[in-house]
Amino acid sequence: MCQRLSPACLVVLGVFASCGGVQRPDGDPARPPSKPSTTSAAPRSIHKAFAEKKCKACHTKDESGRTVPVGDRVCDTCHAPGRIVPKHAHAPVADGQCRMCHHPHRASEAHLLLKPAHEVCGRCHDVKAEGWDRRHRTLPLEVDCTKCHSGHGTPHPGFLHTMSAALCSTCHDIDLGRRRYVHGPVTESCGTCHTSHSSTVRFHLARPGDALCADCHAKDEMARLPRHKDAGAKTCLDCHHPHASNRPGLMR
Repeated sequence: MCQRLSPACLVVLGVFASCGGVQRPDGDPARPPSKPSTTSAAPRSIHKAFAEKKCKACHTKDESGRTVPVGDRVCDTCHAPGRIVPKHAHAPVADGQCRMCHHPHRASEAHLLLKPAHEVCGRCHDVKAEGWDRRHRTLPLEVDCTKCHSGHGTPHPGFLHTMSAALCSTCHDIDLGRRRYVHGPVTESCGTCHTSHSSTVRFHLARPGDALCADCHAKDEMARLPRHKDAGAKTCLDCHHPHASNRPGLMR
């Protein structure tokens, strides 16, 4: 054990004591913040108040003199004024638990995230549990969920940035603008027929083959149509386009 402390060590200890220890995102002063957020020599994102040393904007002293956050809703002081609460709000946002995903001071990730986006989301949401036999090609194992979802909330179900069909069309060209007849679900939600994360069926279909079509188009009714009497072993997609067509009945 060291018997003498250098002046530099005394200064460091004095600063540590005056601040009441280093705060974890969950308010526990016993341990430093999570390692991925603070070890970078050049942090990718820094909280403006922290960079400007405006500590009192977020911190106060408790009865024992420790430096502590003002409260769970302290972030609302700067980030909430004038903000419209989205119809579909992410639970941590609605509860004021910003530190579940963000570091209050600085981070090696953008937007003060504690870890890379897929790791932050993965602590609560296990997309792999859905089955990854046929993975959406835009979803590598290190997926950035924020490409499609908002981390805070949106007016749309599933925290999607925009309605499903419009969102999917940013990557998938289904040629709707140049087709006369469009399949109803295509204009509303691609999720009617497709799964967004993964599937065991080709094209990420929710169900295989004609069984999916039968969810909306009753098989018995379709069999009574004159044009279907000679269909034989043909499938729905042998004759019909699933998205859009220039021919009535979405014929190919």
